Order: sequence, then C-alpha cells, then structure tokens
Amino acid sequence: MTNQIESVQDSHVAPNLHNFHHSADQEWQHQEPLIVFFIFFGLFFGGILRQVNQVTKIPYTPMLIILGIIFAIYRDDLGFIGDSIKIWSGINPHMILFIFIPVLIFESGFNCDWYVFKRALINIILLAAPGVFIGSIFLAVCLKVFLSYDDISWYGALTMGSILCATDPVAVVALLKELGASVQLNTLIEGESLLNDGTAMVFYQLFINLEKGKSSSPVDIFLGFCRTSLGGPLLGIFMGILGSYWIRRIIRDDVLTSTVTFIVCYICFYLAEFSFLAVSGILSIVVLGLFMSANGKTKIYPESEHAVHTVWSFAQYGCETLIFLLTGVLIGVEIVGQSTIVMSDWFKMFIFWIFMIIVRWLMIIILMPLLRKSGYPITRSEIYVIVWGGLRGALGLTLSLMVLVDQEIESIRLKQLTVFYMAGAATLTLLVNGTTCGALVNYLRIIEVTDVKKRLVQNSMRNMINVCNDKLKKLKSDQFLQLADWNKVEKISGLDELKTEMYRSQEGVNISQRKSTYAAINKKELLNEIRFRLLRSMKGLFWENYESGQLSANSVKLLDEVINIALDDTQNPLKLWDLIFINFTNLSYLQLMFTINNWIIIGIFKYFFQIKNNFQGSMAKTYITHHLSFVYEVVSCFIICAHEIEEIQNYLPLSKSYIEEVGEELQNSVKLAEHYIAELSDNFPQIIKSIHTKRAANGLIEAQKHFLRNYKTKGYIDDTDYVQFRKRIDSKAVNLENMQFDWVLPTFQSILLQFPIFSSLTDDQLKLLQQNQKVRTFETNEEIYTKGQPFRNIYVITQGTVDDKITDLFSITLGIGGFLSFANCVSETDEVSSSTAVAVTSVKTNCIPFSIIKQIMKQNRVFEQKMYMKSMIYFVRINPENAGPLKVLNENNLNDYCEHAEFFSLVQTQNITFEHGAYLIAGQIKDSSNGNVFKQFSYIYPSSNNHLALEDVYVIKFMGDIRHKVTVMDSTAEEKGYLKYQAENQEKQKSNVIEMQQMH
Repeated sequence: MTNQIESVQDSHVAPNLHNFHHSADQEWQHQEPLIVFFIFFGLFFGGILRQVNQVTKIPYTPMLIILGIIFAIYRDDLGFIGDSIKIWSGINPHMILFIFIPVLIFESGFNCDWYVFKRALINIILLAAPGVFIGSIFLAVCLKVFLSYDDISWYGALTMGSILCATDPVAVVALLKELGASVQLNTLIEGESLLNDGTAMVFYQLFINLEKGKSSSPVDIFLGFCRTSLGGPLLGIFMGILGSYWIRRIIRDDVLTSTVTFIVCYICFYLAEFSFLAVSGILSIVVLGLFMSANGKTKIYPESEHAVHTVWSFAQYGCETLIFLLTGVLIGVEIVGQSTIVMSDWFKMFIFWIFMIIVRWLMIIILMPLLRKSGYPITRSEIYVIVWGGLRGALGLTLSLMVLVDQEIESIRLKQLTVFYMAGAATLTLLVNGTTCGALVNYLRIIEVTDVKKRLVQNSMRNMINVCNDKLKKLKSDQFLQLADWNKVEKISGLDELKTEMYRSQEGVNISQRKSTYAAINKKELLNEIRFRLLRSMKGLFWENYESGQLSANSVKLLDEVINIALDDTQNPLKLWDLIFINFTNLSYLQLMFTINNWIIIGIFKYFFQIKNNFQGSMAKTYITHHLSFVYEVVSCFIICAHEIEEIQNYLPLSKSYIEEVGEELQNSVKLAEHYIAELSDNFPQIIKSIHTKRAANGLIEAQKHFLRNYKTKGYIDDTDYVQFRKRIDSKAVNLENMQFDWVLPTFQSILLQFPIFSSLTDDQLKLLQQNQKVRTFETNEEIYTKGQPFRNIYVITQGTVDDKITDLFSITLGIGGFLSFANCVSETDEVSSSTAVAVTSVKTNCIPFSIIKQIMKQNRVFEQKMYMKSMIYFVRINPENAGPLKVLNENNLNDYCEHAEFFSLVQTQNITFEHGAYLIAGQIKDSSNGNVFKQFSYIYPSSNNHLALEDVYVIKFMGDIRHKVTVMDSTAEEKGYLKYQAENQEKQKSNVIEMQQMH
C-alpha cells in the first residue's frame, strides 16, 4: 500500500516538475531577446542624446540619467520596452561591476596624459587615499550626528561614507572634456576619481566586514588592507608588462592588438577579484591602464594605434551609455518605487547633498598644506571646481546595490538607506553639479584666453578666409559648376559668416592685407605664447617621426617628456638640451664599456656564447650599441625637428624680434646637441657607421610601406598582393631590428665606393683620386680653410666633425663622408673659398688636389652636375636676398627639393622655360616676355615664359613646386610664403618694365 501511494505521489510530482522546468524555460526564452533588446535600445537613445548634446551642449550623462528615471517610472506603460527595463532593473550589481567597470576604468587610465598624471601623482594619492578616509569619517559623522540616523551602526555609517566618497571617473571625464579645462586640472580630478574608486572599494570592504561582525585583529585588518591596496597595483604592473611584451611582437594586426588589450584588462580584473590573490580589482585595472598609457602605447605598431583607440572609444561609449541609462533606471526603481523611505529621508537627502559638498571642501582644505608641496599649483578657483566637480555615479551606485543584495547584512534599514542616498547623490551631483559646473568655470574664469591667443585666432581666421577665397576662384572657373549660386555657396559653407565676423573685428575691413600689431601685448606673454607654440609643434614632429618609423618607442617617449617638462616652464628661456642630456650615460663610462669589450676574458665569453647560443657580441658591446643607437636617434631627431621649426618661425604671425629671441634659445640647444653628436662621431666612429646603416635601411623599408599603401589605396594592386608584399617587408623590418653590425671604421676607398657623390665615377677616375689623395689631420678648432682665402685642396672627412661656416648666421655640420666643399668645387672666383671650415673635434681627412677634381668634372658630366646641385645650398645661404622662397627652407628640405630637379648647361641664345622655377648658378638669363634679367645665384620664379640665355649658363631647373613640410603650427604657412614671394616678384617685374619704358 505504501508503495502504491509513493508511486501515485511520484506520478504527480514528475509532471509538476516537468511543467515547472518547461515554464521556466519558456520564461527565460522570452527574457533573452528582451535583455539583448535593452542594449541596442539604450544605444539608440544614447545616440539621439549624443546629437542633442552636440547641438545644445547639455551634458550627455545627466540626460541619460533623466531618461533612465523616466523609463523606470513609466515602465509599466511601455510594453515590451518596460519588460526589458524590469529585467535589467533586477540585474545583480556584481554583473555591472564585472562587465562595465573594467572597460570604463581601463579606458580612462589608458587615455590619461601620463606625464601630467605622474607630475600630479602625489596630490592624486593624497586626495584618493587620505582624502577618502577623511571623507568617509566626516560623512559618517554627518549621518549619525547631524541627520540623527540612530537605526544604523557606526560601521554601517562608515560603509555608507566610503561608498559616497567614490567619485565617478566616467562622469568626471565626460564633464571635463565638455568644459575644456586645462590638462593639469583635468588630470588631477580624473586621476583622483580613478584612484579613489579603488581606495573607496578597499575601505568599503573593510567597513562592511566590521558591520557583518567579522572579528579581526588590528594586525589582520592592517595586513588585509595592505594586501588589497598594494597587491592590486602590483598585479596591474605585472599584467601591463605581459601585455606590452605581447603587443610589441604584433606587427600590423589591428584585431589581435585590440584583442590583447581587452584580454589583459579582464584577466587582470578577474585574477584580482576571484583568484587566491584576493586584491583590489579596481586598483589593478587603474594601474594597468596607467602602465599602458606610459609604456604600452608606444609598443603598439603605429599603423594599429588608431584602430586600437577606435575600438576602445566605442567600448567606452557603449558601456558609458548603458551604465548611466541603467543607473537612471535603478534610481527610478529604488527611489520612486521604494515605499519604506519616508518623507523625512527625502528632506535629509537634500541636506546631505550639501554636507557632501562641505565635507569635500573640508577634506581639500585639510590636505592643502601637503597639496601645495608637490605637483602643479592649485589656485583657489580650481579648489572650487574640484569641490563642485566631485560627481557620484555608476560605481558608487553599484557598490550600494551590492550592499542591498548582501544576505549577510542584517540591517534592512542600512541596505535601503545606502541605495537611497547613493542614488540621490548620483542624481543631484550629475543633474545639479554636472549641469552648472560649466557656468562655475566660466564665472571663475579658469579657462582664460590671453590677448595674444585671441589675436592668433583672428589671424588664423584671416588665413582660412584667404585660402577659401583662392579655392572659390578655382571653383568659379570649373566648367561643371557654372550654374552654382555663389552667394548661397558662401552662405552655406560659412564663408560669408567668417567674413562678416572679421569685418566687425578690430583688425579692420581689409582682411587680405591688413597686418596685426602686437605692440600693446606684454612681452612676457608673447614670449610664453611663442615658446608654447614652438614646443607643441616640435612635439607633433617627434610623433610624426615615430609614426613614420624614424624614431623608436623609447626615443619618442624621452623627447615627448622633454617637451612636456618645457611646456610647464614657458616663462623661462628654453633649455631643451639640458633636459635631454641628463638621460644619457656619461661618455667616459661608455669608453670604459668599450674597453671592457676588448678584454680577452670578455672575448672568450663572447666566443662561448657564439658557439652555444649563436649570440652576437658581448654584453658590453650590446649595451654600447643599444645605448648609442638610442642616444644618436634622440639627438639627431631633435636637431632635424629643431631645424624644421626654424621654417615655422618665418610664418608665425607674431613680432619677428620676439620670434628670433625664442629661436636663439632653441638654437643654443641645437648647437650643444650638434657638438655632442660630434663627440660621439669622434669617440665611436665605427658604431656611428653601423647606426647610419641601420637608419638608412629603415628609411628604405618605410618608403616601401608607404609605396604599397599608396598603390593599394589607388587600386593598382589588390589585397592579396598587398598582404604578400607587406609580409616580406615586415619580415625585413624585424630582421633589421634584431641585426647586429660589425664595428669597422670606413676607409677612404669604402667612402669612394659607397657614397652617392662618387657613384658615377669610372674605375680609372676612382683610381686617380686614390693615387693623388693624402691623409691630413686637424686638431679641435683648427681652420681647414678660410673664407676669402685661396684654397688648393678638397677634403673628404673619414673621422671627426667639421663646421663649415657659410655666413655668420648659417653653417653646415659635416661628419664622416662629408665633402669640403661643393661650393669651392664650382666656384668661379679664382679658387677663393666661399666658406670657413673649422674642426669641431679632432679630424682626419683625405686631401685631394683641386686640380684633380676639376679634371674629373670635365671628364664626367654626371659628376659635374652633382657638384653643382650640391653646391646650391651654399649659394642660397651666401646670397639670401636673391634666393626667393628657397631662403626659408632648411638644409634637409633644400636637399630634398634638389632631388626633384635637373641640371642644365645652356649656350648663349638658347631658350628654356621654368614652369616650376629654377636657380641660376652661373651666367645671365632674360625673361623674354618682360625683359627681366637674372644674374648668377638668383632664384627664377615659376612661369610659362621663354627665358633666353644671354651667355653660357648653368641652371638648376625644378621639377615640382616648393612644398616644404606642413606643420601643426600653420597649415597655410607655405602657401602664404609662396604667394608672398610670388607677389614680390611680380612687383619687381613691373618695376623693371616701367624702368625700361622710361629708359626708352
């Protein structure tokens, strides 16, 4: 009987269980699409609000909060939208922490300005560690004493205080980006928000355990605190090292590079929170992001960097949108729908919001004596912004929800009040503080625009209008645009508005001719602005060189930091070389390592490793090679970029005397850098030779990459061919990076065979040079030849450095393989030197009689042309008044320009045209249209006119327009300069025609 009953019961239970599981499965299948729908539904409304923000400038995140609250209140009337909101409102807060928070915190740290963060690190730690502790105690006192919450314990109040102290980095970063505050203030507030999330989490775990009654000794509490707060950063550094090591070995794989950053981010967080380590996951992510900002960015392949930032920007935007929308939903559900919260709690919440601001102000005042001793100075106005900008948001709300679902906490009142106050604090700070912070910044005038900046903006507008006017003229001549309404075109494009604004400005009505004056502006302010702009331009040039493969990661990091340090001190003269030099190993120490490399014991050590591990070179040799490569790369790039900045100075729309003053400061550093390069070449010539070889090979590899990218873009090759070619090139780049070079000094014979200037010589001509050369040495500061004095020899440098002074203001520094000098070889002044050559270091040269060079020039037409082409730079500097736009080009750009030119030797009465201009080396030539006569060492402006040779002529004809390097300083600089010189030339031609007419 019993068995029958049991069987009957089982028969009833089984169908019930089946029906239960079936209904549960159906419910879950119904919820799955709603969960996914909420994500894209949220992103859809986020996209709409993002566009509203762009038009109205209403802060983005508060709008998301409001929208979430509205959706939560009316969720019962929204159909399946309301159903998806109900599902997400019941999400476990741990899921928010695990899914969204790592992305938001890592992205903020990854995009943080590491230099500014490092400079303000002590202040950030003060605000984030002692500041959170002080704030937690004060807020607990406010809750217990001033608001009389006797139904919660002191440990509960401290738990609430630690949660309410956590400012939200996502909200803060979004706000600061919209306000446009200074980088220093942004980084201080953002850095504090990043770190205090971690410290707030640590204090939260400490106080919540005490609230739960988990007894621990003070020693255990201290050790646990140290493990959590220190172990997290150590784990972050370790994961950053692993991630950087992996990323460094990824070549041109955007997908894998982006994936690795996500891998290290989430694995770091999960190892911290869920493994035996039991450390702070948030602190580990903060430090990981900062480590990747400092070291990881430069490990990313330059072509992949943009893709990585794009992926993380999207991830950050998606998580930010969803988490703030969800925050609004949870606020609406927990506050509006919470029946246990009485009216007095609502009133106290508004009072508590005021207490929060006061407590944050008190915390900063207490720490102010320490804050003033390090980092950037903090003004009183900035203190108000720091206080008012302490926004609460998603992380604090997540922690409060974790308290709500924690079954070990017995006090229901504590759970409800924690969520209520955190939700209220997030709502009020985001809606009130967030929307009014911009007005506060403007009222306090924290973002000041100096008079010189205003003037430069006006000048930039004027330049843009000039460019638009030129473009408008070209468009009007386009046969396919003849029916366009040009008044409407100007109105639609905004050109009409720009012109109106300029006409109303104090600059005057003639926007194309009127020049701005800076006489009324303070000299110190002008110098500060000039230094600031030149330094920012140099910084841009350094990163351009890095992205083009001409600068390594370590080199660009050093130069970038040097510029950042200088930008912090634009009130004083530039001393860039001092900032660079302190990072280098002393030359005497390198000499010691060089000596160690030749010791017999090290030689045996080297031989052993060559056999066992195929290891090339000893440790001493490896250290010397790597360090000197780094040093040479840094110094040479600094010199090159500084020379390019010289061109920018000519177009900067500021007082020329002040520009020259700052330019002289920069040139002082350049001279010291050039002297250091000379010392390196003198002490380690064989290593410098290897470095030159490696850099030249790298330049060719980068040229191949550029060529392939260009061909792929134009459709000349398909993707398959592109991938195959790129794999070959990338393998060459890897081999080059790992290649070791022999330390062998170049001989005179190797110079003759390898250097381009001698490449056209026949075997007999090379033999003639070798037979007639002799070695000559010169001591430091000894003159090799003197300007205006007769010379009899040409010199090829095989060791040391020489300064060839063309004028008092210009000289060329030459090292191994340098030729002294091209101008002397083509001189028509009876063998009189056109410059003065001085040995910067001890110099060894091969001396060749001038008569032998002349003899070979007569025999070898190509060699003669090269001599004349190379000599142009000398004649441009000697005769700058007739050099036209060439006089503003630096040495490298002049040489590049000459590469796209042809040499012509014309006989009398022969005609030629110069569509892109020319430079006359010898003879006279006349423009047949206007009669303008050009003499030797003169620039001939581009025109389609015929030019008649009045006598035998040597002329360099350019094959392209002058288009020297466009910089971040002024994108229209070169066009302005060219138009200026063209206008000057037209005026000269007009005056010549008038004079000729008057003569007749």
